[in-house]
Amino acid sequence: MNDDLLDYLLDGKPCEITLFQMATIETRIHRSALPLDEQQEILNKLPTYTELEAEEVILYILENQVPSDPKDQYKQMVRNGMFK
Repeated sequence: MNDDLLDYLLDGKPCEITLFQMATIETRIHRSALPLDEQQEILNKLPTYTELEAEEVILYILENQVPSDPKDQYKQMVRNGMFK
């Protein structure tokens, strides 16, 4: 069972964002393909996120991450159908 669900059931308040989640978002967001205004919006809302919201944001950032290795960039372009 999810810890956030238990916290909600027991005291009505979801868990706050963890320091690890906060650091993950702050370091990975700059290597993503998200527009700068969206990046800034995420960073501005960072202290208000719950643990579950932070997990969703991390997944969103990872889905839009631009690989730094050209080989991985090429693989991503092939997967996205750029060369069809």
